[in-house]
Formats: sequence, structure tokens, C-alpha cells
Amino acid sequence: DVSLSGVTVTDSKLSPNSVTLNRTTLAPGETATGSGTYTVTLVDRNAGSVSNQAMTAGTSPLGVIVRDTSGTSNTNNTPTVVPVPQSPAIAIVKTGTLSGDGNTITYGFAVTNTGDVSLSGVTVTDSKLSPILVTLSRTTLAPGETATGSGTYTVTLVDRNAGEVENQATARGISPSGAEVTDESGTTNTEDDPTVVVIPQTPSINLVKMGVLSSNGNTITYSFAVTNTGNVTLSDIKVEDSKLTPSTVTLSSTSLEPGQTATGSGIYTITLEDRNAGEVENQATARGTSPSGAEVTDKSGTTSGNDDSTVVVIPQTPAIALVKTGTLSGDGNTITYNFTVTNTGDVSLSGVTVTDSKLSPN
Repeated sequence: DVSLSGVTVTDSKLSPNSVTLNRTTLAPGETATGSGTYTVTLVDRNAGSVSNQAMTAGTSPLGVIVRDTSGTSNTNNTPTVVPVPQSPAIAIVKTGTLSGDGNTITYGFAVTNTGDVSLSGVTVTDSKLSPILVTLSRTTLAPGETATGSGTYTVTLVDRNAGEVENQATARGISPSGAEVTDESGTTNTEDDPTVVVIPQTPSINLVKMGVLSSNGNTITYSFAVTNTGNVTLSDIKVEDSKLTPSTVTLSSTSLEPGQTATGSGIYTITLEDRNAGEVENQATARGTSPSGAEVTDKSGTTSGNDDSTVVVIPQTPAIALVKTGTLSGDGNTITYNFTVTNTGDVSLSGVTVTDSKLSPN
């Protein structure tokens, strides 16, 4: 009910903490106003609000100092609470590098707090790894901070057949309010594209052909061994040999994983042309199809390290026989000789001649 002079307001949240008022002397019922700006801190965001009080003081005409702690109205001293919205967020970037031998992938993970509050309990899981939980450089992140980690994955035959490994990891974190935030990995912080690592395919096939002559020398049994010498599965495997009827060889398997071998055989009947040549020489061809649809072929060799023709020696047993008959003429003055020459061997004979000293010319 008296005037107050030297009216002040102080607020520990402000800098300086003394508030500039529009007046410092107040008659009963009068009001002075002032304002100040406070910058919200990470602690405030993590708390979800800013709560505090200001202090006011004034001096009566008799020199008595009166004080009050701020409230939300003139009748209370309740602290002023300003809610601070929380926008927790997390982002993960995953990279993959294939080893020089193509057998493993090293995955790198970078987890960033892209929100405006601290995150705790930060984890990264990746189903391609064992264990799936990635060890991170830190598990608590302030806004803008990044944790890193890595893991190694062993490439499988399924991956090689696919020609790539594609997958995503998941990052998780807990906000101060207990809310969980998650993100699927991307190649940058702003997208969630799966990480794709290309796996080179090197399909190849190898065919070894062997030939064994039968004891009677009339047939050759050919054996075939087809091996997948590449790094991907081959399907639709065939062996063709022009010496056989049918020319396509029946194999023990028409699909081979790397390192596997299929076998087959066929019988060839020797011809006079073969006997005359003294050998049978030829090659078969193996074919297979890679997962990408590429065809691989190989000409047969005598070992896996060459493409030499398979040669089977055919023994030659040349022989000849001559039958001579003679008939006396009716007047008894001449003899007519008849000659029959027979090839009694197993190869053709050329330049066949007969000589007889009784004849002229002989």
C-alpha cells in the first residue's frame, strides 16, 4: 500500500541475470515489465523442459526491502516451466569392401545422432554378421556425434551365384524420455538404400577324356570327367563327342558346384579307316551355364592341365595269302596258272603284286 523504489528483477537463467525494467519505481497497483532471452541447452532438451524462477525486490519509503519469488500468477510462487519439444533421431551408414581374394566382406558402420537430444543404449545389429551385434566405439551420442564399428562377413556360394551381397543393418537408440528411435542403414545419412557389394563371378569348366581299347581291338571305351573349376554353380552341363552315337554323353550330374566332378562314358566301334591310321584321335566338348546365363566350354584334354586330343593306338596286323592253281592244256603243251590273293590281315593293303618265275613276264 506504499510506493516502492529501486525495483529489480534477477533471473539466474539470463546473462546478465539482471532484467532491464521499463520502470523501477512503482506506486501501489502499478506494474513494471521487462524481458530477457535464454538459449536452450542440450541439458534442457534432454530434460524436455526449462523450469526456473526469477527474484524481484523493492524498497519501501521506510527503507524496508520486500522480495518475491516468481510464480505463474500473483498469488503463487510456482516455477515457470517451458516445455522443450524433443526430436530424437538416428541414422546409420553402412559400407562394404570385398577382400582381395574375394572371400570376405568388411562392413563399416557409422551411426550418427541426427536428432536434438542425447541418445543412450545405441546399438547396431546386422543379420549377416555373427554375432549380429556390432561393437561400437561408443553407445551414448550427443546430437551430431557419430559412433563407428565394423564386422567381417564370409561370402557364400549363394552370394557368388547371385553376383552380389545386398543387405541392411539396423541402428537403435534411446532418447532421454525413453522413446526408441531406429534407422535402417543406407549408403548416406539421408536414405535407406541397402548396401550392395558386387561379387565377381569366374565360371569355368574342365573336361578330361580317356580311351581304353577293348581286348579284341574292336571298340574303345571313352570315359569323361567334367569338373567345375570356377567359383559359381554350373547348370545344364553337357558333354558332346562326335565319335559317339548319340553324340551327347549321359553324365552322373548336370549341375555342379565349384570343385565338383561329373562322370560319363561311351563306346566307339573302330572302323577300317581307324585301323589303317593306326590310331583314333579326337576331342570332346564340355559345356555349362553360369547363374548369370553365360556359357562356358572346354575341349577335352588328357589331364586337367591341357587340351590335348585323346589318342588311342590301334595295333595293325597286316597279312596276305596267295593261292595258285594250274591247269594243263588239252594238247599237253601249256599250263594255265590262276592266282587268288587275299588280304588276311586287319588293315588295307596297297601295291599288291604277284610274281611267278615260271611266267614271262614273271
